Amino acid sequence: MQPISFRGGEERTPDPKPRWNPRPEQIRILEAIFNSGMVNPPREEIPRIRMRLQEYDQVGDANFFYWFQNRKSRSKNKLRTGH
Repeated sequence: MQPISFRGGEERTPDPKPRWNPRPEQIRILEAIFNSGMVNPPREEIPRIRMRLQEYDQVGDANFFYWFQNRKSRSKNKLRTGH
């Protein structure tokens, strides 16, 4: 990560964003959606799904997108390795 220069010559690296750790309730909802065959939620479904997830904790658009992307990848790897 590139340091950011501020006036006065000091350099600081921006703090990384904390990693999203979905709560068990959120994982259950996400897994149920994924297992129902919706591996790529359509754009119009995303706000409805996020509202359900946010009953338990905050969820950003990127978190939501990457969860499905990573879950698809894990699913493909399981099929490939036979586990």
